[in-house]
Amino acid sequence: MKRVLAAAIAVVLLVVALGAAAPLMVPAGLVREKIAERIEALTGQPVSISGKAAITLHPFVGVEVHGVRVGPAASPLMTADMVTGRLKLLPLLVGEIEIAELRLESPRLNLSVDRAGQANWSVPHTVVMAAAGDPVPGRVVMHDGLVTYDDARAGLHETLRVPDISLRWSSASGAASAAGTLEWRGAPVAFDAVVDSPLALLTSGSSPVRLSVAADPLKASFTGTALANGGDLQVEGDAAVRTQSFRQLLIWLGLPAGDGDTLGEASIAGRLKWARPALSLTDARLILDGNSADGALAANFGGPRSVDGALAFDHLDLTPYLPASLTGPWTKEPLALPLAALGDLDLRVSAADLRLGTFDLGRSAATASLRDGKLNLNLGEAQFAGGRITAALTAETAAGGLKTTVSGSIDGVAAGSALAALLGTTEIEGTGSMRFDVAASGATLDELFARATGTGKVTIADGSLAGLALDRLAAIDEDPEAMSARDGATAFTTVACTLALADGALATADLLATGDGFAISLTGRAALSDGSVAANGALSLTPAGAAASRVPFVVRGTWWSPIALPDIRRTMNQAVGGGLPAVKIGAAKPLPRPKG
Repeated sequence: MKRVLAAAIAVVLLVVALGAAAPLMVPAGLVREKIAERIEALTGQPVSISGKAAITLHPFVGVEVHGVRVGPAASPLMTADMVTGRLKLLPLLVGEIEIAELRLESPRLNLSVDRAGQANWSVPHTVVMAAAGDPVPGRVVMHDGLVTYDDARAGLHETLRVPDISLRWSSASGAASAAGTLEWRGAPVAFDAVVDSPLALLTSGSSPVRLSVAADPLKASFTGTALANGGDLQVEGDAAVRTQSFRQLLIWLGLPAGDGDTLGEASIAGRLKWARPALSLTDARLILDGNSADGALAANFGGPRSVDGALAFDHLDLTPYLPASLTGPWTKEPLALPLAALGDLDLRVSAADLRLGTFDLGRSAATASLRDGKLNLNLGEAQFAGGRITAALTAETAAGGLKTTVSGSIDGVAAGSALAALLGTTEIEGTGSMRFDVAASGATLDELFARATGTGKVTIADGSLAGLALDRLAAIDEDPEAMSARDGATAFTTVACTLALADGALATADLLATGDGFAISLTGRAALSDGSVAANGALSLTPAGAAASRVPFVVRGTWWSPIALPDIRRTMNQAVGGGLPAVKIGAAKPLPRPKG
């Protein structure tokens, strides 16, 4: 028994001695040769090790080589100052070098795709299959690395810093996973990825993949399938992206986003498909600045960039996206063509509820297209104030700013609600319709309105004029303050006029309102900038069984707060001409001041 025990102890001591001595018995040249052969077998690229190579004993039995280059000398795929590896002990006892873990210090990975779409990291199928049965490093760590990517087809150059990445791949036929932190465009990006069949992916096959990314601008996840196609990676699966600031995300991605308070919190999720140069997202759910929509989007990044899609919103509030000049005082902010940064555009949008500045629209449908720098917006139909609106807008960049046209119709609307939204006035009630055509050009919104020209036709039926009592208006010559109370109302049968837009003002020469026993005619203009009104009118009374009379008046103030005053000049002319008896003007009764 003692002899058996002694023999066992001797064997153990021999194994330990061999394990300790084995690293010392492996020549440095063999280490260099074996490492180079293994890397070349895995990559299909020539490998050069110019520095020293040695077996290490602390902190583990391993290998250390310096000056590693993978690929041609003129354009290496990778260089590394130092590569260290933890060796498997049992193969080392028989002179074989098998690496359990590999660590790359300060590696420089240069990825490129030529104009023909060939990637410099592609591994020939025969090389992959030949290496498939060989053991692979269980873990690869990159520390303080740098990755560059160049695509000659798109003229693209990107640089990523690699503070730390860990890749685990225990067997050639098994799954591989990677995790760590990258730094791209100044922002740290943490990621975690799993590839179920990396060998299939390396041989232009497909593999299930899972990826999650977290950075300051966004959080994203993907679960689906990837297919290697030369230098391109095609993917299809479920994707989701969230960001606290869509504007900052666009800037981080190198896209123009400008400044502003909009384009804030956003998210999008759906079925993603990417096959260069096309990206599509179906069954998508989009949320931006509190507006949510379902639909599909597609983008093409080959040649002229283009975006195509259809989105259906529950509630869509576009007010925050309007220029400040439209919702407040006009400014001289330079105008730019909306959506121009997206390239060519074909977008279809619908909403159950749409808000645009002072307009509250019901169910609406619109299309937007952008081709060759010309934007076309078409509002197919929108519910508004009990009626509907249809409109078409074109806009294109012209010398000194934008050139635009707008045409459309408003039918069957409640005039009070419609005019409150359009002009800020609530003086008229009834059922209204309108046709309009407008053209304008300018570098700022102020110039655009000042240079706008156009025509329109308005009709309002079966309504009333608030603040206008016929008996008060009929007495305005004898009592200049008769209209100062601005109370009462006058029912009418129709109001109709044609409109002309020019020189920053809206003018009419033929406004006519008719009702039971009266007619009111009006000519004048209203400035778009401040709403000031200057108009002349006349009230014709034709009461049953009585003589007709005519009362001239003027309108001043603003269109949201108009004031009717006696037209003294015309009254005196009528008196001199014998048309009407002279009216005594009392000196003690000054004209009322315009209100507001």
